Amino acid sequence: RRQKLQDALDFYTVFSETDACELWMSEKEKWLEQMEIPDTLEDLDVVQHRFDILEQEMNNLASQIEEVNRAASGLIESGHPRSGKVRQCQEHLNARWKVFQEMVAQRRKAVDFALSLHNYCVDCEETKKWILEKTKVIESTQDLGKNLAGMIAMQRKLYGIERDLAAIQARLAALKQEAHRLAEEHPDLADDIYCRLAAVTGVWQDLQNTLQSQEASLGEASKLHKFLQDLDDFQAWLFKAQKGVASEGEGCRFR
Repeated sequence: RRQKLQDALDFYTVFSETDACELWMSEKEKWLEQMEIPDTLEDLDVVQHRFDILEQEMNNLASQIEEVNRAASGLIESGHPRSGKVRQCQEHLNARWKVFQEMVAQRRKAVDFALSLHNYCVDCEETKKWILEKTKVIESTQDLGKNLAGMIAMQRKLYGIERDLAAIQARLAALKQEAHRLAEEHPDLADDIYCRLAAVTGVWQDLQNTLQSQEASLGEASKLHKFLQDLDDFQAWLFKAQKGVASEGEGCRFR
């Protein structure tokens, strides 16, 4: 009698829980089928948050399905008169669950890619602006090498820029890696992805060329300044020497 009661409970669990699980999946499938990938970062964040909630709900559903499988296996093993119906119900639920999981994974992957692509585009623009700002700083030093104070100010600015180059190079390396990953995942978007990267590397090359030019100018200005300083020192020494010679000549005349 106890076994019959357990079988009756398991039989009810199999069919009632299966209906509940399939109803839940049907509702979520409607949302997934109607969902469009948003264009803005804010909307993408909202959709991604909904997927996070959906994942938690799916964990709860997985526990329900596990309970259905436990009950169904118990009925089949005990030789329940309707074991065939129970097995059919169990297999249908598991197949439906697998399809649903694949559907969620596919849609979430699309949202995650859209978010990654959006962030990549933003990072490319921000990095390009960052590089252009540094290039302007370098160009602003062009007229500083006319005197010693200007040369020192110019040298300090260029040293500061060189410290920033390491951070820019690290950002560029990360962008290149992300560009390759995104292009491999969506080859149809590869041209646009690499075009954005090329724009960043282009201004980066311009910055390096401008920096090298200014460093060369600073070197030439330093050499010129040193020559003029040496000339001033020599002229001062020559003046003193001539003055000394003239003093000795005056002394000899009065003897």
